[in-house]
Amino acid sequence: MNLFKLRRDRMAEEVQVHNAYSRPLSGYEQSGERDRSHAPLAQRLCESTGSDQAYVFTGLYQARQGALALARKWGQLYRRGASAMIVIGAVGSSVFADFNRVPLLDLRALHAAVDASTIAIIVEPSQTDAAASSLTHRYFQGVEKLCRELNILLILDEDQTDTCRCGALLCEEVHNVRADIVILGNGLGGDLPLAALLTRGHASTVSADNLTPAISLIRQHS
Repeated sequence: MNLFKLRRDRMAEEVQVHNAYSRPLSGYEQSGERDRSHAPLAQRLCESTGSDQAYVFTGLYQARQGALALARKWGQLYRRGASAMIVIGAVGSSVFADFNRVPLLDLRALHAAVDASTIAIIVEPSQTDAAASSLTHRYFQGVEKLCRELNILLILDEDQTDTCRCGALLCEEVHNVRADIVILGNGLGGDLPLAALLTRGHASTVSADNLTPAISLIRQHS
């Protein structure tokens, strides 16, 4: 089944669903009609990207907030409550405005910024309006290496580069990098309000049940 055809087929339903999420497709249990309506898309996203979990939202803002909520929960569970995150370059969303920033393509600055309280590094591969990566292979792989060495989550905001707009399904594939959390937006939803959050590896150890209260809070304030 084609991912883009499935996306179009589900549009009419998903526009009616506000700030919903789908549970993981590996051994997940459905808890309502909202989750069922997103299950085929979430399953296809997991299969296409090799992800362990996929959460579907009707807005990029909610997907970004979900990523932060998941990272914070992970920090509470596995990093003794640590919660600091670092943003690389000019990630344009106001959701990330309060985090410490480091210059793009400067690994020394990134290494200097990381400390014991850091649980995640956030990067948007495209730093312009164009659907092209602003990162070099060496730099991007250096960021991933740092995350692996220090057990830090790597979060990619692929709003500008997802769904084959940079030469591969995801920009991480172009650079041979594997993120723990990936945010999908513009390319997935087109002109309609649709976004997704993918998790892999140790980020997926935060279960949907643990994430549910945070997502519910986002719903209440959206």
